[in-house]
Amino acid sequence: MVSLKFRLEPCFSNSIFVFCNKKKNTIKLLRWDGNGYLLATKKLMEEMKFQWPKSPEEILDISQQEYKWLLEGLKIEQPKAHRKIKKKEMVY
Repeated sequence: MVSLKFRLEPCFSNSIFVFCNKKKNTIKLLRWDGNGYLLATKKLMEEMKFQWPKSPEEILDISQQEYKWLLEGLKIEQPKAHRKIKKKEMVY
């Protein structure tokens, strides 16, 4: 699905592909570990749902923090969260 439908290369060791079912209570994580694929599944308890993005066909590049929020049941868009600030070099 990663290579055929989304035209992405699943063999990047720094990428994790996350898929969610229609009920939004199960996600599957796909990752290449150098000599094979790791496939993990997380299924939530009854009446719990993942805050999955609205568009099911959309591919998102998310940060590690956004990934953590997703697994914790939060939306990946957290407008009140502190953003990382790039430090400017001081010129003397």
